[in-house]
Amino acid sequence: MASSLGKLAHTLKQPMTERLVKTADTILQRNADPPREKVFEAAAQAWAEQRMLRLRYQGLDSSKPYADTLAIYLIEPSP
Repeated sequence: MASSLGKLAHTLKQPMTERLVKTADTILQRNADPPREKVFEAAAQAWAEQRMLRLRYQGLDSSKPYADTLAIYLIEPSP
């Protein structure tokens, strides 16, 4: 996750770069969660490449997951 934010920071201008670096530092101080990191990396890559993100989601009250596609490039990253 921190690596993805670092890569994004190199392509963006201030003040977003500074925010992403601070967020990456905060993430590095947390405990590792590989499955969550994999999801975040896919979302960050889709955002950076302005691509659609396909995912499977299961809500708390749902008995089975469903597939969906998101326009992740419309989301603005923030700490």
